[in-house]
Amino acid sequence: MYRCFHHFSTLPLAFVRRAAANIYVNRHIGPSAAESISMLRIIGKESLSDLMTAVIPENILRSPLKEAPAMSEQDALSLLHSLGSRNKVLKSMIGQGYDESKLTPPVILRNVIENPAWHTPYTPFQAEISQGCLESLLNIQSMIIDLTAMNLANASLLDQATACAGAMCLAFHHGRKERMTFFFVSRDVFPSCVEMVKTRAEPLKIKVVVGDPNLIDWSDSSLCGILVQTPDAMGMLHDFTTLFGKAKQHGVVSCCGTDLMASVLLKPPGEMGADVVLGSAQRFGAPPGFGGPHAAFFAVNEEFKRFIPGRVIGVKVKTRRVLQPYAWRFRRGSNILRRNAPHPIFVLRKRS
Repeated sequence: MYRCFHHFSTLPLAFVRRAAANIYVNRHIGPSAAESISMLRIIGKESLSDLMTAVIPENILRSPLKEAPAMSEQDALSLLHSLGSRNKVLKSMIGQGYDESKLTPPVILRNVIENPAWHTPYTPFQAEISQGCLESLLNIQSMIIDLTAMNLANASLLDQATACAGAMCLAFHHGRKERMTFFFVSRDVFPSCVEMVKTRAEPLKIKVVVGDPNLIDWSDSSLCGILVQTPDAMGMLHDFTTLFGKAKQHGVVSCCGTDLMASVLLKPPGEMGADVVLGSAQRFGAPPGFGGPHAAFFAVNEEFKRFIPGRVIGVKVKTRRVLQPYAWRFRRGSNILRRNAPHPIFVLRKRS
């Protein structure tokens, strides 16, 4: 026994403290019932309830619980049903760019979503392996060009917020020679898009102002671009033909967020005169996925084809991927990865 005690005494002090940490010391338990009564007598209170009533303001104390009279199960269900019938079932408009898509058709789920060939390869650069993927992305670009009335579209981005940030960077790089560092964002753009634009603008030293597009100061020579949206965050529709005309007169890049389903029936932003059209195709069939990734689209006019973010599928003799700012030429701040490619493909397959 002496030898055991001697061995324990030679251990480091830190080890002894750590070994004794699992002992529950009495000082952490608090006062006993007798000690509580003694302390209450000293301050002149009969119970803890009297103490709480004297200390806590009366307006924040809970009122006594009123119990409902006893009733049978059938009566309780009838009462709950009558209370629930008072609710008004209204259409939810709080998606802010995210929609509950319909159930995925089993054939799409089995052959596309559950097919490892769509999501296991990192990059589909080998044409002989991924010709179907390239062709699908090419069809997506063609669909976006038709719906937005633009000249060129990329092969999707991560989400609409990323597309808005890409539009701001496009306007900034397009007007860099003239030192144009001011970007205007409409207050009716989705909040997630506004925050993404502000985040990307900070390291680039771009001044972002959120406000009413009708109050834009066109005399400001540092204004490089504007970002508006229709339908906007409140569901309102706008015709920005006049606004985009003023932007073109002052050399300002006009960017417009839109909804592809709305562009089917309404005047597309390309016909309004927009330089950049962007948005999300998530509502075409991709699940919300707790915010992404989704199939965002990005379309531009011929003038801005050198500034378009992401990747573009080009057609000459054969279909091939045009590695614009990605792959071997990485651009800092780009989060465009291969893994968002199945989402636009899934959207296209489901719509067809």
